[in-house]
Amino acid sequence: MRVSDCGFRIDDPRPKSEIRNPKSEEDLPRKLLWLEALRVSLITVLLGGILVAVARAGGIEHVAGARPLLAAVACAYLATAVSILAMRHVRRWTRFTYGQLALDLAVWASIVYATGGPGGYFVYPLHMVVLLAAVYLGVPGTASFGAAAALLYAAMSAGLHQGWLPWPPGFEPATPAEAEAALSAGRLAPDLASILGVAALAGFLAHRTQLAGRGLAAAERARADLTVRGEFILGSLPIGVLTTDLAGSIRSANPEACRLAGRSSEMLNGASARVVLGLPAVPEPVPAEAGDLLLRRPDGTDCPLEYSTSILRDSGGEPIGALWILRDVSEMVTIRSELDRVERLSALGKLAVSLAHEIRNPLGAIRGAVELLRRPDEDPESARLAATVVREVDRINDLVGQMLGLAKPQPLEPRPVVLRHLIDDVLTLARQDARSTRVRLGSEVAAGTPDLHADPAQLRQALWNLVKNAMQAAPPGGSVRISAEAAEGGALLCVDDSGPGVPVEDRERVFDMFYTGKAFGVGIGLAVCRQAVASHGGRVWVGDSNLGGASFRIFLPAARPSTPLPPRPGGAAD
Repeated sequence: MRVSDCGFRIDDPRPKSEIRNPKSEEDLPRKLLWLEALRVSLITVLLGGILVAVARAGGIEHVAGARPLLAAVACAYLATAVSILAMRHVRRWTRFTYGQLALDLAVWASIVYATGGPGGYFVYPLHMVVLLAAVYLGVPGTASFGAAAALLYAAMSAGLHQGWLPWPPGFEPATPAEAEAALSAGRLAPDLASILGVAALAGFLAHRTQLAGRGLAAAERARADLTVRGEFILGSLPIGVLTTDLAGSIRSANPEACRLAGRSSEMLNGASARVVLGLPAVPEPVPAEAGDLLLRRPDGTDCPLEYSTSILRDSGGEPIGALWILRDVSEMVTIRSELDRVERLSALGKLAVSLAHEIRNPLGAIRGAVELLRRPDEDPESARLAATVVREVDRINDLVGQMLGLAKPQPLEPRPVVLRHLIDDVLTLARQDARSTRVRLGSEVAAGTPDLHADPAQLRQALWNLVKNAMQAAPPGGSVRISAEAAEGGALLCVDDSGPGVPVEDRERVFDMFYTGKAFGVGIGLAVCRQAVASHGGRVWVGDSNLGGASFRIFLPAARPSTPLPPRPGGAAD
């Protein structure tokens, strides 16, 4: 049998001869020891009977056939000892079994002869040899030894009748008529018929046993097939499957359940599903229930799960445990988060578009009026206040522009970009910022950093937002560093600072719209950064910096190999 969909064979590994004959040679050594023990037991009982008879008769010469019987018993003991010693050297156990049963047939035939011949009372051990042949050798052995016992019995009768074989001592007929009567067909036919009848019945039973054995072997193979199929199916399922007993202890878990739990099957087996996985108690025998949970793995990561459960019952319908189905909904949670972000962006877009002109027009008027009100002879305080108004108006205008950019992203205008030039431009912009005087700025571009094919304006804005946040986070006298290096398939940009860093629980949220940890922040700059990076097919994330603060990292795919990079004209950024 081949299970092609599972990818493995479950053919019966036994030789075809053993499949045809369930009496596998592997069982014969153990069974032959029982045969030797049975032979020794029977001849020991026979020996005891002879000795008792001799003792009662007052001498061996007074017991008919005692000497031949003792000789047969001695030969049987000797043959048994030799057989046991020879068993350690046997390779073909079926042939050896035939030899042992032939030895039994010869021993019991000699005992039949020594106790009066075919008409004696010890003819029935011949039936026992036939039955043993059926047990040990099946139908072929039954037929062989049934025929051999019948022929041996008939040959013994014919030899005594024709005078070829002398009568055993003590059992000689007194007259020819008595000998004729002892060997008559009416006297011998029932014994001969019984031998053949026992052989036929034993052969039939052996045949039925063989058929039953084959059926049992087929059932075992089918059970093994089902077991392998079931394990293969459970192991291939993209969902976790657990079984627990009524106390809530885990009894089995498929590989996906182990992966979701972050534990091996050995760790899960026998553990409490409530303690290890946070599952509720085994439900009462009611319809299946379902729910959600957030699983904290041993490595500290969280895995959102959906579960459903139903009662397991035995063949009598009694509850014996529960079946739990676990589904990893991490992607679904991510999709929901993205949908929420898209909805917020959509709402922001509608708001920004409707208010952009309403805000920008008054801002332009305010800025223009302030510029007109400035006089050369105005006092320094008035000039400072006017400059503050202009600066704040420009900040509001920049904020409105960023909101419009998030709501209505501009199409990319990709060009060849040299990262070293891009970083130099952002550093130049940062040094013009008043906050740059309180921190140390630095850059590092590793050799072999690839060039990019990207929109330089959007990348410059994304990098500037990160640097601006880093300068705000760094303490006075702190450090901000921009670095770039090659990464698999692209380039990695890092903006590190020596500030307090970003808590682990906030690292996924810092890129969300309107989320900020600053007292006067709006929460737009990092959202703009993520949008710009995502539009280039990259990703941005935050970790720990070796400067002691946060490290914002951007991965961007490399430039197309066929894109030529023009020379940098006069220090201008790409």
